[in-house]
Amino acid sequence: MGFPAILLIAVALGADAFSLALGIGLKTITPKRAWEVALIIGLFHVFMPLLGLHLGAVLGHLVGNWTAVLGALILITIGANLFLENWAADRKVKIKFDLTNFWPLVCLAASVSVDSLTVGLGLGSLQVNIVLTVLTMGLMAVLMTLAGFFCSHVLSRALGQKADLCAGLILMLIGLKLLF
Repeated sequence: MGFPAILLIAVALGADAFSLALGIGLKTITPKRAWEVALIIGLFHVFMPLLGLHLGAVLGHLVGNWTAVLGALILITIGANLFLENWAADRKVKIKFDLTNFWPLVCLAASVSVDSLTVGLGLGSLQVNIVLTVLTMGLMAVLMTLAGFFCSHVLSRALGQKADLCAGLILMLIGLKLLF
């Protein structure tokens, strides 16, 4: 898998962090805290797929020739899940976390990084460049979180739900590309 596909996956995974930052907005936290939140989310987007990649590599040895199909199906499933969860969503989520404390911030970062674990599992079975993949995912998560914070006052209503829809479509398309 080449860098453009890895970058697209990183963008798709960063959509949750972007949406989260749009929901929180800069008016509730300081710019310094926005950077701290973004960096912690970025770290989770490095370590969660790293764990998934290693689990996927082990699974790849067990499953053999079916690893590419398995990885593609995992990406398609995750993408479809993201898309379907947000397709008919008619809700306004108000996030009320005390981001001045460490543990609520860790829980928040973990919650938007869970998809990275499962995507890492799928990618691990495809034998991608691990360092490039996890660093790209982490950096993209930081950048998209910061972008979400800094754009929140303009874009929160327009893109909050659509960001996850786009993420789901991107993952499904990459999964389909891997199958064919």
